Amino acid sequence: MNYECTKNIAEKYKDFIDFALSVSDSIAFHIVHYDILSPEMLKMREDYQKSHPEESSDNIVVNHEYYEKMAKIIKPIEEAIISKENAFSYLGYGYGYLCETYIIDAQHPSVRKLLLIADSMFGWKYPDLPEDVSFFRQGKCWLRNVAHENMMFFENITNYEFELLCKIGVELYPDE
Repeated sequence: MNYECTKNIAEKYKDFIDFALSVSDSIAFHIVHYDILSPEMLKMREDYQKSHPEESSDNIVVNHEYYEKMAKIIKPIEEAIISKENAFSYLGYGYGYLCETYIIDAQHPSVRKLLLIADSMFGWKYPDLPEDVSFFRQGKCWLRNVAHENMMFFENITNYEFELLCKIGVELYPDE
C-alpha cells in the first residue's frame, strides 16, 4: 500500500531511523548545485531577462561554504558510497539545478550516525544538510522524502510495517 505523511516525527526520529535502516539496503540524498542551472531553467532565466531588462538577474553565486560543509558530511561515509551521479533530476523527478546524488549502503556502520545529524526527516535540506534523504530496499524507493515541502511518500509498505510506523508516531494517509 502507498501512503504519505506531512507530520514531522522529530520526537521519535531515532526510532524512525532505526526502523528505516532495518528494512533498507540503501539510502539516497542529493547535494543541489544552485549555481548550475538545467537547460530548461537557463531558458526560463533568459526569457525572464528579455521581458524584464531593467532587472539584473545575473546574480548566481557559488556557495563555497555549503560545498565545504557537504564535503565534511560526506567524508566519514566515503566507504559506504555505492554510487554517485550528477544529473538535473533526483529519484526520477526533474530539477532546475544540478543534483549530485549519492546512493549509500544503509547497512554500513557509519550511516546511522550520519542520519542522526539531522533532528528529523524534514531537516534534510539546504543549507545545513544534503537534501531529501530517502530509503530503498531491493533497489526500489520505499520512502521518498521532500524535506522542504514537509512531505514523505511511503510505497509498498506492508500492514506490519504500517503498524510499526504508527507506533513510532508516523501519521500515514493513503496516497490517492
